[in-house]
Amino acid sequence: MLNFQKIEKLLLENKVPKNEFAAEIGVSEQWLHKVLHGEIKNPGVDKMELIADFFELPIDYFFDRFSSGLVEEEFVPYNKAKIQYLETIIEEKERTIRILSKKMR
Repeated sequence: MLNFQKIEKLLLENKVPKNEFAAEIGVSEQWLHKVLHGEIKNPGVDKMELIADFFELPIDYFFDRFSSGLVEEEFVPYNKAKIQYLETIIEEKERTIRILSKKMR
């Protein structure tokens, strides 16, 4: 079952206004409101993929699947790997900036 509270939580944590989020994923603010308030129980795979892609999370994150034993903590390794990858990119960009700064002197 869709856990709409996870979407709401991510919007708050990432300080994403609901109207901007709705526009970014191509839905109306009314549709988003209905999903977040449980009025739409099945938003469709295509919409859930857009939501998951926006937050760069697997689509399963947004569903409670207690029968399979899936828990939020299972995404910790995924998030750690993502953080490590992004830190590597930042290091490379900083190195490039240092090189370019030296050339400009």
